[in-house]
Amino acid sequence: MFEKKKEQAKKEDPKESPEPKRITIEEAVEDNKALIETLQRLQADFENFKKREEKNREEFSKFCTASIFFDLLEIMDSFESAMQKCTPDQNEALEPLYYHLKKFLEKNNVTQFSALNEMFNPELHEVLLTGYNSYKDENIVLEEIKKGYFVFDKVLRHAQVKINQRPVKKIEEIKKELKDQLNKLSGTEASAKKEREEQKGKDAVADKLFSKESASPQNEAKENQQAKESNSQNSGNNTSQKESNLNPENGGSQNAK
Repeated sequence: MFEKKKEQAKKEDPKESPEPKRITIEEAVEDNKALIETLQRLQADFENFKKREEKNREEFSKFCTASIFFDLLEIMDSFESAMQKCTPDQNEALEPLYYHLKKFLEKNNVTQFSALNEMFNPELHEVLLTGYNSYKDENIVLEEIKKGYFVFDKVLRHAQVKINQRPVKKIEEIKKELKDQLNKLSGTEASAKKEREEQKGKDAVADKLFSKESASPQNEAKENQQAKESNSQNSGNNTSQKESNLNPENGGSQNAK
């Protein structure tokens, strides 16, 4: 029991505890370098964070009033529509208000862009109508219905436009054209069939005539042969009759006397 307490006292005595490990100067320098690099990385990350936050605040300040400017564009459209319909005297009263509002928007980096005669760009334009002009390329903007606007370098409102496109045929028109084409094809096939039948009839008549013409000389030769045979048979019969008359057994001598 006493020995155990003595051993425990030795362990708790700081004088008898092991001495801390001593490091060299080189090791201390390396540790300091690692700490310095860590602090530099943390400082760089913090600086980048500050820059991002500053940029986000700028972006927010730029576009936080975009909805207000968007509503003002409707007033600009009303001014432009009224100036197109009013008399020159009325335009003189409206133009100062219109240009004053336009300068206010430009001062706040809201600028107008033109879309007329430009190639359709879905990032800038919104198609409301289509038309066709054979003298212009396809997908060219023919008319601006509402002008487009930028706020800084971003689109605040797409330009509403009418573009050039070939007219698309309706399904009913396509069906009608196909039906007409089928009718034409069926008519041409029927006429061709009729012509083929007529040609077959003509060929059959020609074949019959040709067969008759080719067979007539053979028939004549056959008839001549039959006539010669019949003539020779008749002459033979006459000769046998004469001989029978001259035969004494038949009384031919008495008749001669």
